[in-house]
Amino acid sequence: MSHRVAGFRSTTSQIVFVFGKIAFALPEVPVIIGTRISLSCHSGLPPDFLNWLGSWIKGKAIPTSCQLALFGIDHKEKARYDLKSCSIASIEFPTLDAALPQPARLKVTLQAISVTQLLGGQAAPPTFFPPKMWRCSDFKLLLTDVETSKVSHIDPICVVSPGSLPHLNIQVASVLAPSWSGWKNKGTSVPGSIRYFFADLKSILLTLSFTAKLVSIPSLPQGLQFPAEILVTAPGLKVG
Repeated sequence: MSHRVAGFRSTTSQIVFVFGKIAFALPEVPVIIGTRISLSCHSGLPPDFLNWLGSWIKGKAIPTSCQLALFGIDHKEKARYDLKSCSIASIEFPTLDAALPQPARLKVTLQAISVTQLLGGQAAPPTFFPPKMWRCSDFKLLLTDVETSKVSHIDPICVVSPGSLPHLNIQVASVLAPSWSGWKNKGTSVPGSIRYFFADLKSILLTLSFTAKLVSIPSLPQGLQFPAEILVTAPGLKVG
């Protein structure tokens, strides 16, 4: 049965995710289906949490017990959910688009052994990780020996098993067609990465790395942009 965290009212309370001794606010109410928990995370993501996600992508993550805490408008804890021995079921990276300056969301689905509701105020207050703005428009695709300065769009990337990524579907400015056609003709695999920047466009939230091979582009690109499909393997995720 699907339900949202009981007692939550967006105008009078706040949900936070507690990972170890650090907590960060969630912009949306988590959904719990049995012992599976779906989170939508935004800018306030601590390095330890991101490193845990990165370990899972490489197939090395260790199940970790976490908690959800509900705070009222008076900043007092009202309730807490204990999520015992959580494993990662999936990670979905947001749509990236130069024309979308809206807040980005990283969606993480967890599988716990058990979910137990506790009374609020029974645990020591967590330390909150300070948020920083992260937007869908703040990204950069890098591919060795391939021109990527005018890649304007990357579809969402949903990772459902460690060690593998779906194909990247992107939009490339037509002025880059010669570089991409040359890559297609060579048929080579190259190191690549996506950098997710904070809104200052200098600090990097995280970097998704991989090995990339071009699957398809139009033989005669028309218009201002053309679609490209890229096979990506050997993924890695690091902070910064």
